[in-house]
Amino acid sequence: MSESEPIFFITGGDGGIGSYLPKDFVRLSTPLESPLQKKVDELKSKKPKQKVKKIFIHLAAMASVTECEQNPDLAYQVNVGGSEQWFQASQSLGFDQFLLASTAHVYAPPLDGRPLTTGSPIAPQNQYAKTKRQAEVHLQNLERLGQTQLKIARIFSVLSEKGAPWALLQGLRRRAQEKDFSPIPGLSNQRDFLWAPQVAEQLILYAQTPTAPALINICSGKPHSVREIAEIVFKKAGEDANKLTELPIENNVAKIIGQPYFETSDPLSLF
Repeated sequence: MSESEPIFFITGGDGGIGSYLPKDFVRLSTPLESPLQKKVDELKSKKPKQKVKKIFIHLAAMASVTECEQNPDLAYQVNVGGSEQWFQASQSLGFDQFLLASTAHVYAPPLDGRPLTTGSPIAPQNQYAKTKRQAEVHLQNLERLGQTQLKIARIFSVLSEKGAPWALLQGLRRRAQEKDFSPIPGLSNQRDFLWAPQVAEQLILYAQTPTAPALINICSGKPHSVREIAEIVFKKAGEDANKLTELPIENNVAKIIGQPYFETSDPLSLF
């Protein structure tokens, strides 16, 4: 391996996004709630002896909004404390870069439907988003204490073949399989979707783009409704998508899209 080729270390390597990162990336397994020293020890055991650029992509998180609401202390320990410790471990071992996978949920709900930029107002609405925002701020403060560069990627709505059971795509497929035509919450809502492989590709590109800013949105910039996704899923299952109906949501935000840093193909073309 030449000095010009970086080595990537990742957490969450078996997750909905991490599964699509290259197999030769070093996958770390120490739990987020484990002590700092265990994280340092694992990095030491896998750190290359030769001088080479080392990049850390931190994907692991407690990502279920419901679970974070039910267990706020654990959500903080995992999403904030775990992120801090992995960053500290990276700093202590001379990593060149640490890329934090954050979320578009940190933004204030865009009531006018305009694309969210990295300068848009911040106002996380749930415990998951609050912990991800806290992780951003804590790591920005830690960055000043060492030489490891911090990059933050705010990821919008993800479609993944390996997503969690509570994820949108998995929920819609379960409905179609069970012939469940009960009203779907937020069916007409427009969101900014990307497939997990597109997200993985953009994360790598971001890490390897020296001129990229310290904070970007990872999204398509192309709004699509939940109904569009649901119709594709139900039709693929041989079900009548015309039967789909919507369950109204209180304080609903009809449209959330972002201003992307990298251009990408329309996610619906990849179904």
